Amino acid sequence: MKKITQLLLIAGFILAGQCFVYGQYGKIARQHSGNLTTFTDLTLALAASVNGDTLYLPGGPVYASNATITIDKSLTIIGAGHYPDSTVATYQTTIAGTIRIVTGADGGVLCGVKCNDLWFGTSASNQDVINYRIMRCNITGELYPSFTGQSLSQNILISECIINTSSVWTSNYFTTVLLEKNIIHVDPTYYYGGSGLFNNCIFYNGYVTFFTNSAYNTFNNCIIIQSGPNSNLSIGSTLTIFNNLLVSYILPTNPSVTYNGPYFFNTITKEPTTSTFVNANTTSFAYTNNYHVQATSNGHNAGNDGTDVGIYGTPIPYKESAVPFNPHISSKTIGTVTTPTGTLNVDIKVSAQDR
Repeated sequence: MKKITQLLLIAGFILAGQCFVYGQYGKIARQHSGNLTTFTDLTLALAASVNGDTLYLPGGPVYASNATITIDKSLTIIGAGHYPDSTVATYQTTIAGTIRIVTGADGGVLCGVKCNDLWFGTSASNQDVINYRIMRCNITGELYPSFTGQSLSQNILISECIINTSSVWTSNYFTTVLLEKNIIHVDPTYYYGGSGLFNNCIFYNGYVTFFTNSAYNTFNNCIIIQSGPNSNLSIGSTLTIFNNLLVSYILPTNPSVTYNGPYFFNTITKEPTTSTFVNANTTSFAYTNNYHVQATSNGHNAGNDGTDVGIYGTPIPYKESAVPFNPHISSKTIGTVTTPTGTLNVDIKVSAQDR
């Protein structure tokens, strides 16, 4: 009960700071050993934090006095979320600067924010991170899981994220990295080096080739949307693609598919996107898209675990609206005038989350 009360106080304090200082930056709450302190500057909040702390970011833009936001401690950093339908009460949590996750951040979590550039490392000497999770974020800028392309990071999880960028993603030599239930749209091309495991992702492929520069990755139960007239699928020779990868076309005449390697198994092809999803834009990600697989689709229950291909497969599917795992502010009602006794009526509803 004490923990729940404390979390509700944090949520209410952040929202109150946001509402009463409208047009300015909201307050960042740092939780340390049961104590709560607040900041209006993410740079200062990070500097004051120690391993094991939790930072709760407010909805709306998060202020940081340094353009580069360096995370070098084992912290849990949680925003209010980024889907418009689930952040009506709080607004989207947005970070404008470049986020750099560096050595020392081992065991940390970043969840529920919309950000621009996100890199692992600022140099070759600090790009290796162990056991880091990036969850339910919207990454709109550059995404580089290493600084030099030769990271020795281990056990990196990127899950239930929107990766919607025009930049090339390069990474090599990961010991283990899992990308699961992400929606990924990158033009002009994809470049995934290293040994990544992609499970139940959705890819928008708007360019001529796909995965030709990718090496030694494995793709399971994914959906590839070929969203342009020149989006021929050309797959590199060192990839393993199996267990019902759904390749979905939107054109009346399907583009060609070429594959140069031996590890291409049990793949579904030549299904129109309109027959795949309940309702999804065929050229790019949109918050209004519904990526549930239709019951009549060839991808329904076609994954290697018996569930759907795409983000709503697996025993624990993509969480609707990517709501963060902490208690979530679902609605607010704030009076415009005080009562005769000087009381301002505020009604905040917070919903618990089971994951």
